[in-house]
Amino acid sequence: MEGILMFFDLFPDMYDLIVNLHYKTLGIRRELFHFSERVEETLKRNDHKGGWEECSLDYLYFKLKEEFNEATTEIKPAMWWKESFEFESAGITRLRKIQNEVRDVAAVCMMIDRNAQLELINRGVEEEEEY
Repeated sequence: MEGILMFFDLFPDMYDLIVNLHYKTLGIRRELFHFSERVEETLKRNDHKGGWEECSLDYLYFKLKEEFNEATTEIKPAMWWKESFEFESAGITRLRKIQNEVRDVAAVCMMIDRNAQLELINRGVEEEEEY
């Protein structure tokens, strides 16, 4: 790995070229790829809790509300003296907490989406249709 990093130190433009080519090949935005990696880390940290595949929609709905409330709780203190939240006004710890909480929200959204997809498959609906 060090050799690769040294190569990119010598040719920094190549790094951006290769990284951008990688994401274009995947067909996914760089930001979304990095976000999904962070959500995966969140899911892995919580693997010990057991599977979410068996969770009811009711349970996941309330879990989503809980995680959303936690996310907004982290965002609100950075807003109290202003009418709008500016990232520049938040401290590093607050920004990290915001990131962690929105990743938790995304993880629960993924669980709901996947369980809905599995139910569609169980009902014989294989292709995602426009609605």
